[in-house]
Amino acid sequence: MSVTPDIPAPPFDVLGIVASAGGLEAISAVLADLEPGFGAAVVVGQHLGGESGLVDILARRISLPVVWASDGMALQAGRVHVMPPRTSLEVHPDHSCAIKPTADGLWARTLDILLQSLADSFASRSMALVLTGMGSDGAAGARAVKNAGGAVIAQSEKTADHPDMPRAAVLAGAVDLVLPLREIGPTVSRIMGGGRFPQPRTEQEARRALFDGPGPARQALRAVAWESSALGQVLHWPAALKAVAAAMLGSGFGTCIAWGPDFSQLYNDAWIGVLGSKHPGAAGTSSHVTWREHWPSLAATYRRVLETSQTSYVEDFLLELRRHGYTEEAYVTLSCSPLADDSGAVRGVMTIATETTPRVLAERRLVALRALTSAVAGAETVTEVCRRAEQLLAEQSRDLPFVLLYRIDDLRQRATLAAASGVAAGSAFAPYTVDLQVLPAAWPLGRVARQGEPLRVDDLPARLPAFHAGPWPEPPTSAMLLPVRVEGEALGAVLVAGLSPRIGFDRSYQDFVGQLAQQLGASLTDARLRESARERLHRLAELDRTKTEFFSNVSHEFRTPLTLILAPLEDVQMHAAASVALRCELEVAARNAKRLLNLVDTLLDFSQIEAGRLRAQFEMVDLAALTRDVAGLFRSAAERLGVALHVDCPPLSAPVPVDRQMWEQIVSNLLANALKHTFEGSVTVGLAELGQHVQLTVADTGVGIPEDELDNVFMRFHRVRGMRSRTDEGVGIGLAMVHGMVQLHRGRVRVRSRPGRGSTFTVWLNRTVAFSADRQQRQRPARNVALQLAREADRWAAPQAGAVAAAGVMESVLGPARPEMPARVPHARVLVVDDNADMRDYLARVLGLYWDVVVAHEGEEALALARSQRPDLVLTDVMMPGLDGFGLLRRLREDDELKATPVVLVTARAHEQAAIDGLLAGADDYVAKPFASRELVARIGAQLELARVRRHGERQVRELLALMPVAVYACDRDGRFEIVNRRVIELWGAEPGRDDRAWALRGGPRVRWPDGHALVAEEAPMVTVLASGQSVVDQELVIVQADGKTRDILVNIRPLHDADGHLVGAVSAFLDVTERKRAERALQTMTRSWRSAWHIARPRWRPAGRRWRPTCATRCCCTV
Repeated sequence: MSVTPDIPAPPFDVLGIVASAGGLEAISAVLADLEPGFGAAVVVGQHLGGESGLVDILARRISLPVVWASDGMALQAGRVHVMPPRTSLEVHPDHSCAIKPTADGLWARTLDILLQSLADSFASRSMALVLTGMGSDGAAGARAVKNAGGAVIAQSEKTADHPDMPRAAVLAGAVDLVLPLREIGPTVSRIMGGGRFPQPRTEQEARRALFDGPGPARQALRAVAWESSALGQVLHWPAALKAVAAAMLGSGFGTCIAWGPDFSQLYNDAWIGVLGSKHPGAAGTSSHVTWREHWPSLAATYRRVLETSQTSYVEDFLLELRRHGYTEEAYVTLSCSPLADDSGAVRGVMTIATETTPRVLAERRLVALRALTSAVAGAETVTEVCRRAEQLLAEQSRDLPFVLLYRIDDLRQRATLAAASGVAAGSAFAPYTVDLQVLPAAWPLGRVARQGEPLRVDDLPARLPAFHAGPWPEPPTSAMLLPVRVEGEALGAVLVAGLSPRIGFDRSYQDFVGQLAQQLGASLTDARLRESARERLHRLAELDRTKTEFFSNVSHEFRTPLTLILAPLEDVQMHAAASVALRCELEVAARNAKRLLNLVDTLLDFSQIEAGRLRAQFEMVDLAALTRDVAGLFRSAAERLGVALHVDCPPLSAPVPVDRQMWEQIVSNLLANALKHTFEGSVTVGLAELGQHVQLTVADTGVGIPEDELDNVFMRFHRVRGMRSRTDEGVGIGLAMVHGMVQLHRGRVRVRSRPGRGSTFTVWLNRTVAFSADRQQRQRPARNVALQLAREADRWAAPQAGAVAAAGVMESVLGPARPEMPARVPHARVLVVDDNADMRDYLARVLGLYWDVVVAHEGEEALALARSQRPDLVLTDVMMPGLDGFGLLRRLREDDELKATPVVLVTARAHEQAAIDGLLAGADDYVAKPFASRELVARIGAQLELARVRRHGERQVRELLALMPVAVYACDRDGRFEIVNRRVIELWGAEPGRDDRAWALRGGPRVRWPDGHALVAEEAPMVTVLASGQSVVDQELVIVQADGKTRDILVNIRPLHDADGHLVGAVSAFLDVTERKRAERALQTMTRSWRSAWHIARPRWRPAGRRWRPTCATRCCCTV
């Protein structure tokens, strides 16, 4: 059984179509779109002047049946009823037709009569179509249909041949919908089929059409009594307003429409976030009522939009909203655009809002942090940091209504107010001091100080009655207490930051106050470090002053004992009875005593320069002659060193005011420095006039100075590390003295240098220096510094390296040539290395009484001598130019031939750590200057004896290994042979070279695995042991000898470790098992033969008494 679906009843019972003469095409077009089964009766009224074939024409053009209406005819659904010519047609409530003739149909307004009857008889169940035509007939009837609740559709003027009738209906307010002709028929069919009418026809429909849907904004707009509002009924709103309102309600952006002279408001859900608690009261309300507090600025913006018809923007507009239970500081950016009605006149403003509160607050806080950083930058003291921070934070009252900073004193358990903004310092809200151990207090600083964690206080009204701070009417109710950490203190301070009553304390607000505390901590740390640095500089300056005074006092104290040393030495030297040997010893002592005196005087001058007590004693001097004389003192030293000395000092036009003794020191120090670092080429001294100045240049072709060291060469005690020089002696004040003395002459000094190309020092002196010729000025003691430096430079020449001749060893002036001391290695060779000629000669004389001595003046020369004349012991100074003592020790230990040679270090560094460093570096002994010759001889003798015993033990071990019947060899970790005994050479059939690594790793010249495959060095057992440190036990290998014969061996390899457990090599022992292997192979062959014969004969056995006997005749296999 089929079920017929319910077909909805058509919304209208009758459709009236009216047109004037000439409207046939329009009527035909509409009726042609109506399908058979149309649900309403159709009545057509047209101004016809006489006989007409309208019914016949329509019948041919449309699918619906067409008839002339007649008096008393009942209307029938789905049929077209045409009003006869020159008549008026009325339809009664019983659907019957009433026809009346008319003399003049055009002027009798027959169309109005027809539509009026439809309105009276069918009311809201009637629909009227007003098509093309002249005049206004039908407008009043259409108005009656609309007033009765029916629907009226008019043809658009653009598609009408005669638009007067449709226009009149529209102007009469009778039309619900205006459509082009081609859309009228389909629209009527869709409506009659149950579709929705394109335009609301009632206020209720209009509201539903515009405001139906989910959301609080639509709900609020539906509840507005629009008929009593300034906008009036929704049904009569301009189509443009309704279209914009519909689009606005579907938008996700916060949007509000302000329409009409009162700017009545319509808004969507997103706008509620802008309204806050003003929703839903703002719906339909005038804008000036809703935004009373902001209306002056908003009204100006709205008026500007209405007057200019241009969009206006308002960025970061401050709104005071209540969205979360409190008045909130909120910011929005508004875009206000003009809205026009159906006639094009601007009647309203559409405002789109984007909330910018998070961005505005973030930017404001970032600016505050940056301003704080800039404000406190460079503050020298903690107090200054607090003062500047207080001034700046007072300007951030919107985020921080008040700020307190308390410095924490852990020892006294007290907090002291260091800064206060927003409240009066010293008030009950900001006490100057807070006892951290007393509870309750105005602020719980003690808890934060003990726990070191932030603490939020939310009871400010109860804790501090009548308290108010900040720019808002509401007082703050909360505050954050944060620890401020200062480097070097357990807790430097506590920050009390008031929280704005109009900003929620979210994560960004929390981060802001946290960063504020961190920034204050960093600034306080910087200031504290600056204070510490100033205190440290003050202490260093005081220490420097004390040191300078100490140098001055000690230098003075040194002069007395030095005088008592030098004077007797000179007396003894002049004694006629002194022997040649004694004179030589005395000369060494006097020379070094004078050198010490010169060093003491230099330190004294330097300390006086540092203290500002040394004054230049100017006099007019022939500077060219003085410079030539000083340079001439160094000519002998330059010749001995193999360096050409050029002096270009032509006479000057006039004497120059200088301190003669200081000038000698300046020139001699620069010359000595140049000769010290020049090994070939020349040194040039030049003097020239340069306007008001005299220019001295000392240029050399020496090793040069690295670029990064040029700024340091005139610093006191500074020495360029690793720089090649003839001697390592000196304390690093020579060039600093030059710089200081040039400044005392009001001159300047500069250096230019290129590594490997040489250096040029330039000094400029002002020839017009004014000086006082005061004869009463205290004269300094006369000193011949230049001569002393020249003599020292003369002894920098390298000695003739090699052994010291026996004739060159003199007897000691204090006793016999060879005191009774143990020397069990009488013919040992000792290599002495020292850059000081006197020390080198002294050591050669002392040690030459017992052993053969070879001397060298620096490390590289000593290394070459050790390789060519292998010494039994090396005695070396630590501080030498070029390769120093530690470097020489390291190079000796890296040399396989020399690494076992005993090394004794000699140094002037006498403290305990220096000895520890030397022994840890690998030295066998360490001797500090000054030392007694007997102690030095005893130490060297002991080391030589130990080396002799060690060599004897090693020789015995090698001899034992050589006599062992087992083949043994050892190699180091790199695979180089260390020991090879006789038996292993016999097995190999040849003797390997020490560096034949492949041989050592394989275990022979040619080695195979037992299966016949060749053994490569990378897979050899020795490689496994050296890589893993694990032993190899009973590994079978085959050695192929030089003559092609093979030997089977059984290999065992053990790793070798040093005293620290580090792998240093391996020892391999293997046994020749060739004969055993041959016997094993013979036995295997015989066993295979017996088994083969057994299977061929297959003997049978029978019992014979208690024994089994074979039954075969031959008994061959049985016998076997």
